[in-house]
Amino acid sequence: MQALHLLLINLVVITIVLSLAQSRRRQPISLPGTIDESAVAEDGSRYWVIPETLAMALSFPLSMQALLHWTNLSTFTMMPLFSYLSYEVFGLVVNLKQGLRWTKAIQVTGLACSSLLIVFDEYRLTPENILCAFFATFLAGLSLGCKRMRPSTLNPSSNPPSVRLEAMFVSIVCAAGWCIWKEDPVAAITNFKIVDLWMLTLNVGSTTAAVLTGGSFIFPLSTDDHSEINVATTQAAKISANFAMTTIVGFISTFLPIRSYATVLQLCCYCAATICLLSTPQVEDDRSAKTEGFGLESFFKRRAQKSGFAVDDDEALSEISLVSEAEPSRSRILPSLVSLAAYAVLLVTWIGFLACNFGPLPDSNTRAPVTLLDPSYSAPHGFDVVISMYKEPVEAVRAIMSELSEIPLANASAPRLHLYTKDETAQVDQLKEATNAFQVTKLPNHGREGDTYLQHILREWDSLGRHTLFLQADVHNSREIFDRIRDFYVPETGMLSLGFTGKLCETENCGDRWGWYEEPALLHELCQKINGDYCDKILLSYKGQFIASAKRIRGVSKDVYEGLQLGMADPESWAHREPYLNGRKDSVNAPRFGYTLERMWSVIMQCSTNEIAWKCPSLLSRTRRGGDVGDCQCFDPPEPMMVFNATENT
Repeated sequence: MQALHLLLINLVVITIVLSLAQSRRRQPISLPGTIDESAVAEDGSRYWVIPETLAMALSFPLSMQALLHWTNLSTFTMMPLFSYLSYEVFGLVVNLKQGLRWTKAIQVTGLACSSLLIVFDEYRLTPENILCAFFATFLAGLSLGCKRMRPSTLNPSSNPPSVRLEAMFVSIVCAAGWCIWKEDPVAAITNFKIVDLWMLTLNVGSTTAAVLTGGSFIFPLSTDDHSEINVATTQAAKISANFAMTTIVGFISTFLPIRSYATVLQLCCYCAATICLLSTPQVEDDRSAKTEGFGLESFFKRRAQKSGFAVDDDEALSEISLVSEAEPSRSRILPSLVSLAAYAVLLVTWIGFLACNFGPLPDSNTRAPVTLLDPSYSAPHGFDVVISMYKEPVEAVRAIMSELSEIPLANASAPRLHLYTKDETAQVDQLKEATNAFQVTKLPNHGREGDTYLQHILREWDSLGRHTLFLQADVHNSREIFDRIRDFYVPETGMLSLGFTGKLCETENCGDRWGWYEEPALLHELCQKINGDYCDKILLSYKGQFIASAKRIRGVSKDVYEGLQLGMADPESWAHREPYLNGRKDSVNAPRFGYTLERMWSVIMQCSTNEIAWKCPSLLSRTRRGGDVGDCQCFDPPEPMMVFNATENT
């Protein structure tokens, strides 16, 4: 949903900035395809503009999607290394006929290894952010390589065709088509208020800078011609700018609600990759050396064009050159002082980034609520498995129990299966025999999986297992969640979410990119019923799969669970009527409030902390370098480990 929000913002920002820029220049905007044929060589190489434009245009929306999915901002700004890697590889391939320098090959290999190690050590990887970031950076590097080829065929006395409008137009069309296909445009406009403020600021700022400068501070994209500058100088400037951006973003992001974090290995690899890039020898071809015009003559011709001089007048060109050479040396000292000041600020910021990155979390004014447990409860059994089933195949349930049997700690507690089916045609006896379940219960098809979990808690209030695993028969991320249990489940586990984590939101403006949004009054009321206090921020849970201890479940009043279950199942309850629905679709078997309940289990189980939001690795990454089993869960006070007899299942 936020992809559409950012697209709408980009449209507004681009329109305003381009209008202001063009009005100040007092010249019409060039239309796509207006190329001066006299400025193009007869060999047809001007068509490098086409792949350059397409690669740049596709890279823009992909980079926007990568930013949405890549929550670790300090490492996100390191991803342009892959752009330079693809650019260097492109250059090697194009210039193979000139021979391969072994120093160049070693440096490109070092860049590749460093870049891959940064991704390898990232602890918030998801399939979406990997794919979007990889293709965005690859296409950006490809565009840079095509741009390197393009100017070589153009007459130095003529400006090469700008690809700014072409790339912008194609990227907007691609982004709009993708967003409209995948998301709901009406809902995006209606729920515009849920856009994250930091994401909004970063996007508007980067979009404005990209339009004005013709490039990007994050990805090495550029739509302006730099034929008057040496390629090595241009690349060094871009690499230095990206290094500065990584430092600044990394420093600022440590103060965000969900802070960013970079490991020692990632930082070392990033510095090594930067050194490789800055020391990489540039491969020049004869054609570009002759026609690209990297010398002073091309610079003065370019300057003369912008000033309205006739560039073919050698006398006028000589006068411009002499005037430039006669400028006082004092004007050349000022940029050096500015550069030194910039490097000093960058050094201080880098030191601050390292201190904040590896230091403790900045102090917060948010008071952590007291966790309420039921220490007097003695569980009759070790580990219960609650599965909410509809028409899924029996093999899915058997596969879940088989996976659990391979996890030593869970298997030692003799998992006991409580199977709840909402299929009206299901045969209870057959299901029990086919799944070897401890208990099979048929329920009305009300309230999605949340109603099933509430029913189990209320029915088994006095016989809850020491730990209960709540799942749906159609398990989300089936391969990863059992690794999460294997890596993090311990006897002291109080609440362990098995969905993706890291979404922390303000209760006054709480929503997510899937279009879910909840009223602050309801969130405050729920928090107050659970722990007697309001919540400033809440950690959302997803997928409706988690492990909770009986003491933590019973730490919340039974009346709270009864109220939630009644709201889900009763068609006349507040959860199925206005004003709560606010025109949203709803039914008893698919209640709108069910999506809220899915996201509130961490709150209900009193495990909604900022520490988990930023420390917990993604399901794909599994673990975090330097982390521990407490990264993704809340603990209960330790108690003696009991051994239960597996024959209790029968």
